[in-house]
Parts: sequence; structure tokens; C-alpha cells
Amino acid sequence: MRSYKIVIGSSSYFDKALDEAYSKIDGENIKIPSFLELIRFFDAQKQSGDTKTVKTPFLFIRNNDYNGIVNAAHDRLGPLIEDITIDDALIFIHNPPRVLYEYLQDKYSRNLIALDERREEYSIQRKPEKFKENILSISDAIIGQDQQFKKLARAFGI
Repeated sequence: MRSYKIVIGSSSYFDKALDEAYSKIDGENIKIPSFLELIRFFDAQKQSGDTKTVKTPFLFIRNNDYNGIVNAAHDRLGPLIEDITIDDALIFIHNPPRVLYEYLQDKYSRNLIALDERREEYSIQRKPEKFKENILSISDAIIGQDQQFKKLARAFGI
């Protein structure tokens, strides 16, 4: 059964999640190609008529990897991942597009895959006095927006 790890957050948060995967496979001396390299290799195999398809046991899809895929393929990302991975592959996906996310949720609900999701938590420290100081500083620097700054100040109780 394929094991998917969805990581939602910054690139550094994704890299930390990958540390776990690398520790599991480190002893196997496996070079893990990028998602786009695998897609190009897989496409070249299919175009050459090679019926012996090589599949990977590990796949790491970074947030920026989606940019290298044509729009038509975005709807097929789930099956595409299955095409290039073995049945019990470990797959890390960074900030998946909605179509892929829903595809994986459906597969998980039917017990066809293992799915773990991690979300980065952000803590925002609110300091009203610093906010007021910053708003006043910005309003001094921008001419002609006095009414907008007054509305903003009222909205935040300044």
C-alpha cells in the first residue's frame, strides 16, 4: 500500500519532514531524482515503446514541482504518481493542489492508501501598541489616504 505524507507549510517545514524519510532510506544508498526528472524519464520510456517501466520506491514532490507540469496533467497527478511509483512507495507531497488533495482523500477514505497530513502551525504575536505605531508611521508616509487610515484605525480600536 502506498504511503502518502502530505506536508502543508513552508519549504523549510517540508525539508524538516523529509529528514525523517532520508533517515529511513539512508542505508540503502538510493539517489532520489526530482519529480520532474522522473516524469521526463517516464515519458521518454513510454515514447520509446519500452514496456519495462522502471518505478521508484520513494517520491518527494516539492511545491515548485507543479509549475513544470502542463495544466492538462494537473487533473491526472494522482494516477501519474501511481504510474511512476511502486505499490508500497513512500511519497512526500508539499502543498498539493486541490485536485490531488481531494484525489488522495478519496483513496484514503476507501482504505486504498495510507495517508498522513502535517500542517505547519504559525503563531502570531499581537501587540496593539506596536500595530498603532506602525499604522501611524505608514499614514505619515502615504499622502491622500487619511480617510482609509481612519477606517483602519477604527476597525482595530485605535
